[in-house]
Amino acid sequence: MPEPAGSITLPPGRQLALTWSIPRTYGGMTGALLRRSRAFVSLAGASVDVLTFDYGRDYDAVITRETKRGTLIPGIRIVNLWDYLESLENFDDFPTTATAPELTVPERLPRGTIHRLLTRQTETRMAADGTTELQVDHYRRDGTLLAIDLRDRKVRGTVGGRQIVLFDREGNPVRIWRRIWQLYAAWLDHLIGDEPAIAIVDSKIVARFARTYNRPNVTKVHVIHNSHLATAERPFGPLRPSRAEVLTNLHDFDAVVALTHRQREDIEVLLGPTDNLVTIPNAVSMPDLTGVPDRDPSRGIMLATLDSRKRIDHAIRAVAAVGAPATLDIYGAGTQRARLARLIAELGAADRIHLRGFEPDARRHFQSASFLLLTSEFEGFPLVLQEGMAAECIPIAYDIPYGPSDIIRHGVNGFLVPAGDIDAVAGCVTQLIAMPEPDRERMRDAARSTALQFTDEAITRRWAAELDAAVARKQVGGRRFTLVAGDCRLSKDDDGSVRVSVTLKLDPARVTPDEVTIALAGSQPLAELRAPAELRSHWLLAGRYTATAVFSPDRIGWLGELESLEPSALVRSGASVRRASAGGQS
Repeated sequence: MPEPAGSITLPPGRQLALTWSIPRTYGGMTGALLRRSRAFVSLAGASVDVLTFDYGRDYDAVITRETKRGTLIPGIRIVNLWDYLESLENFDDFPTTATAPELTVPERLPRGTIHRLLTRQTETRMAADGTTELQVDHYRRDGTLLAIDLRDRKVRGTVGGRQIVLFDREGNPVRIWRRIWQLYAAWLDHLIGDEPAIAIVDSKIVARFARTYNRPNVTKVHVIHNSHLATAERPFGPLRPSRAEVLTNLHDFDAVVALTHRQREDIEVLLGPTDNLVTIPNAVSMPDLTGVPDRDPSRGIMLATLDSRKRIDHAIRAVAAVGAPATLDIYGAGTQRARLARLIAELGAADRIHLRGFEPDARRHFQSASFLLLTSEFEGFPLVLQEGMAAECIPIAYDIPYGPSDIIRHGVNGFLVPAGDIDAVAGCVTQLIAMPEPDRERMRDAARSTALQFTDEAITRRWAAELDAAVARKQVGGRRFTLVAGDCRLSKDDDGSVRVSVTLKLDPARVTPDEVTIALAGSQPLAELRAPAELRSHWLLAGRYTATAVFSPDRIGWLGELESLEPSALVRSGASVRRASAGGQS
């Protein structure tokens, strides 16, 4: 039986969930955010503000839609940046930091003579390519100008030099910023004020801004919802470009959440251990299966966005190869729909494989399907696996980073196959269909038992514990200091290990390093490897040290030639971390 509201205690303060947008057809990340928020409300008695930063979306319609779906409940409020600004009668108490009064106010776009109209409140000037936005004018619903976001201030027609101007209802410019992140920070300051708050950042886009937003009353947590690696090779490899900035600066958050132990361990192998990196899986509902009719063992299902990284064509080819009676229903929308439809027709499988489109409650079909397929290139911790297993739908999944191998025991509660092996997927489908019913039932029971560890109650308790720890880390406070990394020496030991020594200078000299790490950037794009360093003080020179780290051959070989490696040092003192490249200053 679910626990009553207030049975779990979260740290005091406002609960905020930060994401870029809530689109009509969203995937696992947004679904997980909303589910976590509902659990905070229903189990911890909290109120949650979901903050979005996009523009041009009708959030009144979003709220109506999500309330009807049941994903929004009383206690959860969606607050959009631009709707919030429009709601203000004036900007008298809106933060004035980071304004740029020396900038001139750009001209507004003529009404009705634009390249593209997003909504009735927004007018946009596009670049010659027809896709790049150079100016966006935001209007209130009453027709008055709210803001001008100019993106080609330096040379008209070319992106470069940003300028954001807010206007009062009389059309007077009242705030000007050089960067959109300065507006984001002013919004959060106005929204939060001085009260304590916990900001959980789910969006990788918003995380880049959030890592720079530092306030003593705001505890920041980032959730990594997908693989941090650019390839399927693990644990060593280049970082995904969209995540590299945040991953190499995890210390900017009070906690960083990986969805699986495997991903957390891989991050630590690559970038070094850190006490703010924790593991919290997504929660999943446990549907009532009472009265569920017998399943057709040959009926398969797939829930996925129709894009290339989901490799839905692999699932189609596998089921087509199995032949009758195997079927597959694919729920989801995306850019690959037409191509996938052609593939189904070419394989002569249109009578058995169906593209069902997006359905908000598609997960209910897990209760009537026998197996689910997951053929993605990478994931964080695919929610569909947990949802399917909770409904006793047997998973057949590629062994990819990350998620499948964390919960699937091959042949016990599902099937785990080598990534990219379409024949192996087809073989598992065939094996499952031919399996005696008692054996299938044992697998279904095992799948549901696995999902029981991810109930809302269990996961919310883990969130409560980790948020307490994050708040405690926040309260440790930082120390002000600068770091200079001087001479650097790279050498190879007889066993092939690379030894890196860097001279360091800390100012003021009284600051004591608690932890020192050496980082090496390789010739591959966005590749970085770290190792803890031993520290030797120069007793005649206060604040001077030599840091030495050793990188074993099995860890460093993929980075490239020794001469191409670029070293830097990271020093932690208290809660403060400084980084400096060899020969540079933090």
